[in-house]
Amino acid sequence: MPTKTNDQIPPGRETGAALLIIVAILAVIAALSIGTRYFGGSTRQLSQQTETFQDEVRFEDAIAAFWGRKTRLPCPADITAAAAASQGVEARDVSGNCTAASFGAEVLPWKDLGLAESQVRDAWGNYYSYHVLPALAKDDALSATNFSSATGKLIIPGLRIKTANSSTTYLTESALMVIISHGPNGDSAYKSPAIQNAASTDADELANTDGDAQNIYVKSGTAGGKFDDILTYWLDKV
Repeated sequence: MPTKTNDQIPPGRETGAALLIIVAILAVIAALSIGTRYFGGSTRQLSQQTETFQDEVRFEDAIAAFWGRKTRLPCPADITAAAAASQGVEARDVSGNCTAASFGAEVLPWKDLGLAESQVRDAWGNYYSYHVLPALAKDDALSATNFSSATGKLIIPGLRIKTANSSTTYLTESALMVIISHGPNGDSAYKSPAIQNAASTDADELANTDGDAQNIYVKSGTAGGKFDDILTYWLDKV
């Protein structure tokens, strides 16, 4: 009787097992690839948000320095200004009135703040919007008409900040100025002096772009909505 010398797996079964192993390895590689893309995207978004927060700290420092020199806040620059001499500087008349062509065109006056033009764009390549309480861009901004001499608090109506447009309460009604990154979707922001992105369809984002007489701005947005603006503001006496 022939002697059985080994218990090798028949060729057909061996080939099938090898294929199963290869399929399993490819599945793991695919899963790792998908995971890397997903987490890489999240990391990129976090990096962009962090960059935006760092920008806003830089702006606050630059505006504080401007206040120290001028004892007032700067008017916004008009991003749609055609003349080269008007680009990046305050749109302001001799009486101290801010004169940007439209609310949506109001951006940081980078030349007056000692910043490069590239520094007043957010992580998504759009210009930051900048809006100021008009009385505080005038030469007598620190007058007793605007601030209490006893407390240093604003005594005229300020810019109003809400968590959501539908909210009936305010985080504050005494903001002096706001700076807004229009976030990843960039809705309503200016991409270039000649190109404004499409208007937002989100009520909370629209509150930051409509220039209404109530001076209402939204910081957080409604849960579940598309709101992705990043807003910073100043309170009371700077």
